[in-house]
Amino acid sequence: VTTGIPVSLSAPSVFTLYNAKLRLKHALVIGVSQSGEGDDINFVLNRAKEAGAFTVAITNDAESTMAGIADETLRIHAGRERSV
Repeated sequence: VTTGIPVSLSAPSVFTLYNAKLRLKHALVIGVSQSGEGDDINFVLNRAKEAGAFTVAITNDAESTMAGIADETLRIHAGRERSV
């Protein structure tokens, strides 16, 4: 709000349940996943890219599915993922 740049969280249901056709030509969409293998996040990132967004993956695994989808990848070097 302060900068005048709209920012929003994208729920996967925007694409899966509502099958929305978004116009994201001038948008930046960032996916965040330690493993880079979350199906829901990867689905949203892929659909956003198809809708014209520039996509960035923030992940621990530069060889992950998410990193392969994104235009750019920021590797977080957090070490091996462990389930709780």
